[in-house]
Amino acid sequence: MSSTHDYDYAKQPAVMAIVKLLARKRGATITEIQEARGYAPHSVRSVLSNLRRRAGYPITRERHPERGNVYRICVAGWMPPWERRGQKRGFTKQHAQRPGAQAAV
Repeated sequence: MSSTHDYDYAKQPAVMAIVKLLARKRGATITEIQEARGYAPHSVRSVLSNLRRRAGYPITRERHPERGNVYRICVAGWMPPWERRGQKRGFTKQHAQRPGAQAAV
């Protein structure tokens, strides 16, 4: 198995629309993605799996009491490799901490 990622997969317009939903602070549920894109549930799960596996996106799932399973891109400041422009890691310096974490004073 190759350790390289297929970043072109995530650049597809339909997939990028899902990435934008996942990148929101509140994330997105399978149902919300279905309604926004008109996909079947198994198609949404397939895209999420491919974003993790093929494109290397750090996607997490949380159980929300009202909304159900909420998926989101989990690291603040993470950006796709084709947008990094010379950075060694996928994080910007000003977003090195987890979302919601308080900075040390």
